[in-house]
Amino acid sequence: MAGNPWRRYGRATDDFFALGGHSLSATRLMARVREESGRSMPLKDFFVAPTVRSMAAYLDAAGSELSADAAEIELNLPPRPVDLEAESAIALPTPLPPSGGMMQNVLLTGVTGFVGAYLLEQMLERWPGATVHCLVRADSAEDGLRRIRANLEEYGLWWDGYAPRIKVVVGDLAKPNLGLSGEVRDYLASEIDLIMHNGSHLNHVLRYGQLAAANVGSTKALLELAAYNRLKRFAYVSTGGVFNTEIGGRRKVDEDTDLSGEGFTDIEGYNATKWVAEAAVRKAGRMGLPIQIFRLGRVAVDSRSGAGRADDFIALYLRTCIQIGAYPDYPLVEKAVPVDYAARAIIALAGQPGGGEVFHLMGDEAFDWSKLLARTWPAASA
Repeated sequence: MAGNPWRRYGRATDDFFALGGHSLSATRLMARVREESGRSMPLKDFFVAPTVRSMAAYLDAAGSELSADAAEIELNLPPRPVDLEAESAIALPTPLPPSGGMMQNVLLTGVTGFVGAYLLEQMLERWPGATVHCLVRADSAEDGLRRIRANLEEYGLWWDGYAPRIKVVVGDLAKPNLGLSGEVRDYLASEIDLIMHNGSHLNHVLRYGQLAAANVGSTKALLELAAYNRLKRFAYVSTGGVFNTEIGGRRKVDEDTDLSGEGFTDIEGYNATKWVAEAAVRKAGRMGLPIQIFRLGRVAVDSRSGAGRADDFIALYLRTCIQIGAYPDYPLVEKAVPVDYAARAIIALAGQPGGGEVFHLMGDEAFDWSKLLARTWPAASA
């Protein structure tokens, strides 16, 4: 099926969206399933359980009492406040171990994503003596390296000379201890000098409880790893979404704004998990761990090549307008930062001594995408 990433991987437990699927391809997939099987799976339920195995179980139960499954019930529950203090609790050893050495070994997560590709490329370019250990969900180290290479090739970043300096660590952010064996964890604890946690399960449909393992649990596991055996620097890639837009109307926020009162509910799943994970990182910083937090806004295409994600909101918006030959007569104003600039800034700042800093990489100028479309089709507004 065109646009179906399962065709490339074919495992019953593969996550459709983690393999490159997006909302439009999911809609086409659900239509094709309905056409072929005569049974339907609501799109909102597919977002909750986007695997072949889960979809098959749902379709098998269609028409029975089981069709109103736990995932659908979870989506329809009323919002519940997220307890920031309890959810961000973390235990680190006292006293902390001595600091490690120079930046020779780095552990990077999220390397098969858009921003992660540019972070890896910048690490390899700017830190020529560093080996980058990449945590990747894969069947093997060879499979993981193939995924990393394919991702960098997609954005025109790959160079064959990178391969010897990339070490694949097979793991899973959503599993306890990142899915690592004790032996692998001990090895990383003794070798790694810097942990950069960029990975997450990015989904704006699922609730907090459905994302917490991958987004909050992984952060805590990596913070514990940073304080195990020898002290490591910890850089956390966060989001401007940790500021709750539902409270206080228009307000000015900066790197020093206290986040404790943002008051997210579990229905604000992804942003709530990043809010809690940041709180855990800050707690670790107060305990003595050298931490940095980088908050990203809308990340735009590469300013040099124009390479970007085909499933990004702006890309999908523009593509849809082009396909129908019209655009909404309504402003779409976004501040954005080019992905290459964001990656260069993060790596430059992460390479400096210090700790405890928070950096905003949001973009300085707001751009109204509807004005671009108005210049393209002066009389095509809808």
